[in-house]
Amino acid sequence: MSFSGNMLRRCMSTAARAVKVVKPGQLALESASVPTAGSSQVVVKILAAPVSELDAAVAAGRASGTVGNEGVGVVTQVGSGVSDIAVNDWVVPTTAGAGTFAEYIVADASNLAVVPNDIQVSDAAHIGGTGATALRILSDYGASGSVIQNNANSAVGQAVVQIAKSKGIKTINIIPDGPDADDVVKHLYGLGADIVVTESYAESAKFGPLVSDLPTPTLGINGAGGKSATSVARAVGDGKTVVTYGGSAPVQVPTSVLVGKGVNLTGFSLARWSAGTAVDGRRQLASDVAALVQDGALKASVEETTLTDAVSAVESFNDRNPQSVTSPLVTV
Repeated sequence: MSFSGNMLRRCMSTAARAVKVVKPGQLALESASVPTAGSSQVVVKILAAPVSELDAAVAAGRASGTVGNEGVGVVTQVGSGVSDIAVNDWVVPTTAGAGTFAEYIVADASNLAVVPNDIQVSDAAHIGGTGATALRILSDYGASGSVIQNNANSAVGQAVVQIAKSKGIKTINIIPDGPDADDVVKHLYGLGADIVVTESYAESAKFGPLVSDLPTPTLGINGAGGKSATSVARAVGDGKTVVTYGGSAPVQVPTSVLVGKGVNLTGFSLARWSAGTAVDGRRQLASDVAALVQDGALKASVEETTLTDAVSAVESFNDRNPQSVTSPLVTV
């Protein structure tokens, strides 16, 4: 990849901007010096970074940590002790807390994975977080035959649809009710979904006959909570698992589902998985997701914004149309 003159001048600049957590529940775009790499570190010029539910929770003071936990950038400086990453490589974070809403970051080389630079920046930016979450859930919780999920129009939900299709797994997808339902259904079918219904339809008597031609779901994926989590839990097979990865509403599952069907409830956190996984395992996950992107099996639907507007994008994340099929992407 060649750099324009403007990008080269930005890379040589001594000042850089980054979104920081000033205090719990308050963000600000601040200026700082361009970081310098220590012996085991690299400096990365961020190209793009998605806004996630976790970022919104940090911005609202409901969670601690750093905003900007996934993204992609190009390496501009490598520490003397780093041998597996080079200047001009594209890299993605493999652990939480990178602070990617920034022009530059400095990170331990062990917390980064090299990805191909012949793919779309918007797709590369979702490899280490969104795509990794979807692939990990499908791989770790016994997905086969078919799976059912709510919040299917979210970034993770869309990744689940596409990755499941690449594995030959059918998907039953529940989306929020609203005036844009037809457009959302069309979008998800275009990604390879097998069945798409609204939350109210999933609660109706018509839902069972609709999904009866598919294998009973071996896995339920909950990213919303509330009554749609009930629909997911009721649909999975006896003794199967419903895994929650997000959503702010309580998970509502009747006792009859837990006792009568023996359904297992669990949660998945990519940050927790990454913290307990060695460097090679985290990099392999990024490589597996990147391969799906290169094969054309995984694409992100985004709405671009700038670093100048990043604070607003994070703070307004939960105010977006719940039927939106695009996620904010901060381009730097």
